Amino acid sequence: MLANTADAYESVYRSAQQVGDRATQLGLPEIAFRGAVLAADATFFHSKLAEGNQRHGELLAQTLVAVADALARLRHASSSTWAERLISLTAAAVEAATSQYFLVQEDIESALAQLTPRVERSIPADFAYSVEQIGNWGKSISTARALAHLSYSHGNAAIASARLAIAAQRAAEEQAAELTVAVINDRYRGERSADASPQRLRQLRDEAWALAQDVRASYRSRSGRIWASYVADTLFGTMVKDELGDQTSTAESVFARIESMKARMLLDRLANPGTREVDTHNALELEREVLSFESPGLEDISLTFEEMRLVSQLSGFQSVGARDESRGEALAELETLYRDTETGYGQPAAPIPLETLRETLAPDEALLEYFIPYNALHPASELWLILITRDEIHRTRVDLDQVLQKPSGFTGRMSIDGQAPVDSSALGNLIVTLRTHIRSADEKQAKRLLRGLYRLLITPLESLGFRPESYGRLVIVPHGALHYIPFAALLDDKDRFLIEHAEVVMAPSASIWQFLTKRAGAGSQFVALGNPDLTSRGVADLPFADQEISEIRKILTLPQRIYQAGDATKARLISGAEDVGILHLSTHGEFPDHNAADEHAIWLADDAGMSAALSAAEVRKLLLQQARLVVLSVCNGGLYRIGPADEPYGLLPAFLEAGTQNVIGTLWPLDDQFGRDFMIELYRHLDQGVAAAMRKASLRFINEDEYLRRWAAFVLVGSGRLNTARR
Repeated sequence: MLANTADAYESVYRSAQQVGDRATQLGLPEIAFRGAVLAADATFFHSKLAEGNQRHGELLAQTLVAVADALARLRHASSSTWAERLISLTAAAVEAATSQYFLVQEDIESALAQLTPRVERSIPADFAYSVEQIGNWGKSISTARALAHLSYSHGNAAIASARLAIAAQRAAEEQAAELTVAVINDRYRGERSADASPQRLRQLRDEAWALAQDVRASYRSRSGRIWASYVADTLFGTMVKDELGDQTSTAESVFARIESMKARMLLDRLANPGTREVDTHNALELEREVLSFESPGLEDISLTFEEMRLVSQLSGFQSVGARDESRGEALAELETLYRDTETGYGQPAAPIPLETLRETLAPDEALLEYFIPYNALHPASELWLILITRDEIHRTRVDLDQVLQKPSGFTGRMSIDGQAPVDSSALGNLIVTLRTHIRSADEKQAKRLLRGLYRLLITPLESLGFRPESYGRLVIVPHGALHYIPFAALLDDKDRFLIEHAEVVMAPSASIWQFLTKRAGAGSQFVALGNPDLTSRGVADLPFADQEISEIRKILTLPQRIYQAGDATKARLISGAEDVGILHLSTHGEFPDHNAADEHAIWLADDAGMSAALSAAEVRKLLLQQARLVVLSVCNGGLYRIGPADEPYGLLPAFLEAGTQNVIGTLWPLDDQFGRDFMIELYRHLDQGVAAAMRKASLRFINEDEYLRRWAAFVLVGSGRLNTARR
């Protein structure tokens, strides 16, 4: 109890061994058992002092041998306190020995192999702590998980499975949904490693999916639901991968699994627009603590590094150190605040069934859904392609590590000093290189990569009978870094762009696309805010934005409200939002990495008492339920970021939350003059439908051999339809 140095722990270890040996000679098994427990205890705490050097592994191996010796004497324990103390130590030693690789790994593995049969004989599958000072139901479950891992790796898989089955039941009884799913995931991975039958694995997957909604429902705040998305990524990644690869899986189950891993927070918002969120200063600060990052602090970064940051997932929940702990503390406090005020989200919105989607698709519409299974060590190791039409569904897999050139640097996700993570993978690097070539006007190299991406993203479906030209509209549901590809510009082997074959519409998920198709706006006004007075920000005028709006207002027959220069204020937009049919914003914006969820913003004119920046957080509160279309004629205006479980952050999803059916924006910075030309051409064809207008405008500039960086920048996210409701 008083030992706190290496020498002291070594002394206790040797003394306890001597006591045990002498007690054995004297026929005192209880004393011998306690001596063995003390010896194991001392060497374990000695190992903790040695963390970071070679002695750590050596002492852990010694601990495991000592624990095995003590377990052999466990039957002689007359005190629950001493018995449970040993079992607690056993679990802690196993966790420490299996949490990293050691220079003496062979010795560790040998000691674990010797320990396993002792654990399986001595500690029953239904073990639970009864001594309050040592453990409770939660620790009983964590102990079961550690011992099950030991049996899966070195012993009897049936015993491991039994431990985890009981642990999952206990977690469920305590209504700890997240922990229940985690235990089921342990069992799934263990059974998978033990070559369990496909039927057995499918049963475990079904159990996990059944509880997934409970995990989401246990969180009431936006931040909590996003955390639940991260949990889904980490726990269900392998299960979804296996579901996709199981040829006996039904199309319905495959679709349901993929959709359950995409943009669920946005779906919750769309399905429950009246949900009341806590917007006190304290709540907003807590949410910022959970979701934000440190600012990069780089005034001048390269185009390549800028693009690498862009294609990386904004997941702050897997960083290391104090930043990660502070996120967890802030989330716990935020959830308490929501529960105490009885606000926030209730039952999560469920993804739509496959049959509902197919009924929604028009005969000439095809939905192409992409999915990259989560891998903690690799941002994109494989890609699944799903084709869905009214009449058929097909899926196929691409091994990205086989078909793409391996990156020269590291593969994985890296976060430095609390900044937004940077991902590196063959797919991500390909997309970064493509976007860099496009933005640098290197047409030859950009087209070469666009041909390669067509072969990666479209050709595998063509081998299953898909022909893009057979459809009038393609709904693309990307995943991960694929969100930043200009799909309309993919080039086939005849050098025809994908948008030359059909209209192209993007959507965060198939469920969200289907939801947006049900919206019908009755807004009668065309509202435009352009070239606001930004002299206070030191920003030059956008004269072509004035010309853009002037020409558009001549084309449209809708009643119009036009605000320019000093009149283009946030107050003007907010006051008339409820009657907007089409909203057109032509201005500058800002898109910080450190808080994409709330602080991506567009700039409007200064207004007394009101910030001139219209942030994503404020956009979400706009009343745009009657709007059919929002056009962001803004540099990077369509640029959203991706969080856990492919959750979109930024202005574009915020406008969808606010109520509109469709949003048009750009994928990279665009010059003012071409923005004017594209927008005028778009509005000339808008009476034919928004997706048709996007295609017609693109075709004009393709035929004029315009740079890719210009026409291919524009993206349409939404339903692709302009549904009008009667008042």
